[in-house]
Amino acid sequence: MILSRKFLRRTFLNAVGPFKQISPSVHILNGHVIGMDPGHGKASFRRMLRTLSRSAKLVRIEDACDMVRNRKQVSEPMIAFTFDDGFIDCYADIAPVLEEFGTNALFFINPNFTNGDQAYVENFLKSNVPEIPGRPPMTAAMVRELAGRGFVIGAHTMDHMRLTSEDPAFLQHQVVDCKAAVEVISGMPCDHFAWTYGRFSDISDRAIQVAADHYQYVFSGDRYASYTSIDGKVLNRRHFECDWPASHVKYFLSVKRHH
Repeated sequence: MILSRKFLRRTFLNAVGPFKQISPSVHILNGHVIGMDPGHGKASFRRMLRTLSRSAKLVRIEDACDMVRNRKQVSEPMIAFTFDDGFIDCYADIAPVLEEFGTNALFFINPNFTNGDQAYVENFLKSNVPEIPGRPPMTAAMVRELAGRGFVIGAHTMDHMRLTSEDPAFLQHQVVDCKAAVEVISGMPCDHFAWTYGRFSDISDRAIQVAADHYQYVFSGDRYASYTSIDGKVLNRRHFECDWPASHVKYFLSVKRHH
């Protein structure tokens, strides 16, 4: 029998992860949903946070961004959270668990997904996130409520588009217009942008510059050993999901980050 790559990876992480220590760095995680099994997701996420909080400080995303931008040297592990796409899980499951632990998150939304009709939402799920079937977006009212509860709302393009184009009109709509659309939905200033898919191969140099010109903070999902990229214009995040074993997260956060 040929063992799958996924099985081998999980076996390795199960064996090595428990022996890893989270490095004394500011760690910014990015996920999407509460878990592939929504019925058990909150319990899994709660267990993860309980384990992580024994060896790391869970910090608010605003504080994490400020520490990274100001190149603050820390002597203990710190973890902050971001979530992409604006699925209903953020409102129903993720935010309540984070509040139990006294922290918040940054939720990046796609305004046209948030406000989309049934046909748009179905196409969005099929075309952009086929691995996360059947998850509706948060409503605009949910997003605004979370903003009022101290969560941060960021922009993730209007339509979850890959930003490899340098076309000015396309970037104006997907990056710049997105900022105003998020502000209308959340009722708060929008200072944070994360491009979709997260790799530097998924965005053009021009798109990075447009984002940096209009947002205080721009986020990737790449090059995690480095706090920032592109002369400090981009903050790098590490992918995780809420239902991962805490030992897997500890393994990935054992890397010592550097400026």
